[in-house]
Amino acid sequence: CDRSGGGCSRRPATCCNYLPSILRQGKFCQVTFSQCLTSLHAPLLKQAGLTVETQLTDTFKPCCDHLCFPDRVRKIFLLLFQKMMADNNLVRHLDACETMGNATAICSDKTGTLTMNRMTVVQVYIAEKHFKKIPPPENIPSSVLDMLVVGIAVNSAYTTNILPPEKEGGLPRQVGNKTECALLGFANDLKRDYRAVRAEIPEEKFYKVYTFNSVRKSMSTVLKMPDGSFRMFSKGASEILLKKCYKIVTAGGEAKVFRPRDRDDMVKKVIEPMASEGLRTICLAYRDFPISEGQPDWDNENDILSGLTCICVVGIEDPVRPEVPDAIKKCQQAGITVRMVTGDNINTARAIACKCGILQPGDDFLCLDGKEFNRRIRNERGEVGP
Repeated sequence: CDRSGGGCSRRPATCCNYLPSILRQGKFCQVTFSQCLTSLHAPLLKQAGLTVETQLTDTFKPCCDHLCFPDRVRKIFLLLFQKMMADNNLVRHLDACETMGNATAICSDKTGTLTMNRMTVVQVYIAEKHFKKIPPPENIPSSVLDMLVVGIAVNSAYTTNILPPEKEGGLPRQVGNKTECALLGFANDLKRDYRAVRAEIPEEKFYKVYTFNSVRKSMSTVLKMPDGSFRMFSKGASEILLKKCYKIVTAGGEAKVFRPRDRDDMVKKVIEPMASEGLRTICLAYRDFPISEGQPDWDNENDILSGLTCICVVGIEDPVRPEVPDAIKKCQQAGITVRMVTGDNINTARAIACKCGILQPGDDFLCLDGKEFNRRIRNERGEVGP
């Protein structure tokens, strides 16, 4: 590093540390800068004294000669800085561009990052029928419909609501938990007013609430009925809650035995097809506690959250953000591997990954759930391997 020439203020040892990174990322830089040269407008390039035909090898040659960035490259970084600021990306240090250039992988959440986080119920299995769109209310037995709407209304946070659109012709506003908003919107689509149910049953009348957590993967609310008995409404991931159901509501509005083979049949014919379309599947269920059985032990969750009766299974859609597929394609062209990490059903996650472009038909890819991932990274003693 020739400090006498004024080309670099760093110590030689410090500058030399940058050389392997620069050489190692040469391919990435070529792709990235070629994209910049074609995406930035000509006036911006002229500010740096460059044209689209500028040879990248001439641009990076001083970088290899002096082991630091020349003025021409610094000008490009300034243009990138301005472009990132226009996208609301705060860059406090100019060398952050180099740090970002060293990225080789991105692990992204799904909900709200790759998707719009505006959830809507688009399919439902209820009263022994699978509806590919929201059915008219008259197609559902009134007793089942009443129970469904009460369960949706009370077994969700009362701070979650569907509000009128801000502008005429716009979509209703979703306030609060988006999954619960989808269910409340489902109740509205069935021409039922969930607010009237909440006004009749305020939170003060709740006898017991089992809030959602990562272990339960469900939420349950217990109500005390006028005759002194109890009724509990539950909702949660279908693969979890269906295993706790031993009955299911029929087309006649009555409950019949729900055997393991019936559950497997539902998974194969209803849940897996929904998941393959990228839908999140949620099961809604209930359980009655008659007076004759005595006072339940509410602290024994394993016993309380079992013996359920399935009301329905809904498929919730969360559309992919329109700008995501193109952004992922650009990352892949730059040599960056994009991975999605989510708590959804693996079939749902795979379908969303295909819609985003993370997975391409015919590609060699791998989808892992938490159990399989831990099995691969841990040895027989449960320790994480090297």
